[in-house]
Amino acid sequence: MQGIRPAGWQLMADLLAPQLQVGERETRKILNLVLNARRGHLSITYSEPWRLWREIKDIAYAPLGTIFRRQEESDLGGFSLGQFRHFSAALLSICAVHEHACSLTMQVSVAREYPLNSALLVWSDDKWVRVIHRISGIDADVVRTILRQMTFGSTNMADLNVHPFVWIDQRRRRLAVCPGIARFSNYEENVMQICSRLDPAVHGALSATKEEEMRREILEWLPPHIEGFGPQSLPSPLPDIDLVLEDRTSQTVVIAEMKWLRQPFRPVGLVRTHEEFIDSFRQIEDVRQHLRECPNLLCNSGMLSRPLDQYELVQYIVLARDFLEISADTTVPAIEYEAFKQAVQRTTDLASAMAILVSEEWLPQEGRDFYLRNERSELNGVGIESLSIYGQPQSGGIPSVAESP
Repeated sequence: MQGIRPAGWQLMADLLAPQLQVGERETRKILNLVLNARRGHLSITYSEPWRLWREIKDIAYAPLGTIFRRQEESDLGGFSLGQFRHFSAALLSICAVHEHACSLTMQVSVAREYPLNSALLVWSDDKWVRVIHRISGIDADVVRTILRQMTFGSTNMADLNVHPFVWIDQRRRRLAVCPGIARFSNYEENVMQICSRLDPAVHGALSATKEEEMRREILEWLPPHIEGFGPQSLPSPLPDIDLVLEDRTSQTVVIAEMKWLRQPFRPVGLVRTHEEFIDSFRQIEDVRQHLRECPNLLCNSGMLSRPLDQYELVQYIVLARDFLEISADTTVPAIEYEAFKQAVQRTTDLASAMAILVSEEWLPQEGRDFYLRNERSELNGVGIESLSIYGQPQSGGIPSVAESP
């Protein structure tokens, strides 16, 4: 149920694409660009608006932070994630200007016709490199490397969101982009998908550091009354303890198994990711059993101020990012990272945060946040029934379909 959340619990995982908003000032500049452009039958040609591209690139760079969560210095094989973020912001700027220019062309034309012959942006690969290099400021060779990897056919993924650039001639001299597709893509996830296929060794090294990055991020935003530690090694064959949080004011300890798993694109990947996620419950259960037998372990190692059996609340959790499944087959709750962050930062103590999270208040509930309705459609005497999921109607209005299986 992507996008359906209780009030006040909007999660970053729902923001699959950067939320780029072109303001009134920039729109006026694009309109001026259109009025000075050469407009033909269902087409538009305008001069290169360098200053406008750079302005919107700077606007686009900040929203990309909602979907770029990894360290910017992460090496993707030939370029860093930080360089790719600048590339993405430049591409977003180019596409935003072109998409708005086409829309405004339709509004100012007498016939009110959309310039369909200009709907795609078609440039030579050299021009793409030159323009993105000048807008982004990153090295032209790096731009060319990224461009090649984002071109359709560089991997076996037939997905224009992942590979928005498409060769449109046999000699491979001209690349086309559909601005509407390029503007609404999850750039970080897409480049990680590309990296996993073109350079598995680099991707494997990046995946090995995900939990460490997640833990470092948590320790940065924790409120002052909560102390965080980890990792803590346990005797073989037990897994390490990923994260330990202590709130002395409420006498609460949280012990977490962290999982930052990639959203699978194919059924085979879904099975593998599901198995890895389910295994995290076995790991945290093994940790819980060992600490019950050795309640002094974390105190003796300097992580906690007292033995575990002297706290009011000791909560074991699976802390998940990007991929989450709720299971009734375990006594350990699975909690989404962004929900965990919001609850900890909103409450005055860790015990209160855990009470909210364990109650699953942050998850959508039928009747409160959505409802189900069987619907029937007919055509030429043939009927199809399906179960539709609706968000709650506002002020008694008719809701729109959020999802139809």
